[in-house]
Amino acid sequence: VRKAWSSLECHERKHYVDAVNAFKTNEPEEYELLVTSHVFQFPYAHGTSAFLHWHRWYLIGYENALRAQPGFECVTLPYWDWETDSGNEFHARVYRADTFGSWDGLDPVTGCVTNGAFSHWETSPSAQNEQMGTTCLRRAFQDPPPPFTPLGPLRAFATLEELAGTILALPPPAENATEPGPRTFDVFRGPLEGRPHAWPHIITGGWGPGFLGGPDVTAHMTTGSSPDDPLFWVHHCNVDRIFAIYQD
Repeated sequence: VRKAWSSLECHERKHYVDAVNAFKTNEPEEYELLVTSHVFQFPYAHGTSAFLHWHRWYLIGYENALRAQPGFECVTLPYWDWETDSGNEFHARVYRADTFGSWDGLDPVTGCVTNGAFSHWETSPSAQNEQMGTTCLRRAFQDPPPPFTPLGPLRAFATLEELAGTILALPPPAENATEPGPRTFDVFRGPLEGRPHAWPHIITGGWGPGFLGGPDVTAHMTTGSSPDDPLFWVHHCNVDRIFAIYQD
């Protein structure tokens, strides 16, 4: 059973983090293949009806790779329940110095993660990572965050109420009609892939070098190489959980 990161006991969090590091250490080429597949299949797996199904398949492959590590046969991918951090984004419970790394645990020049269980990571040698100029795991939190961006307020993890609205949404009535149109999959998928899915990527990885006064770095979570950041997996696990609720 997949659990919320916020509900895990300390030993459960450590067990998961240790499994991720075991996979990265024992099978770096396999981890690199996972990242590369996301890079090359990005146009197919994003902005299309395949988005949720493709990422579900992707998460299962990652979870099975963790379970293939000795001592972690029963590890389960947790989900980052970011809706419970809405309004407190820069102190979200995943941003801790003893696990994924804290929001202030970054090199101010390079954006390299300097604390947490993954601060020692060398990232995959993809073209996007080469453009960053370093091989470290990079993030680009903006502190203080800009009050407004082209997609709305930056402090903008979706709330529980917003997610409920996304799951239950009906399309607007057609022209000259008084009733909503049929409830189709893309009426759900499109809005979910938008702000609820996008903002954890953006808040962690930034908009890009120097955007609205942010750090002059490019970071992993807003590139096709986002699976290089361990936060990618727990973030998308939550997206998949919301998809499962919709399916029920």
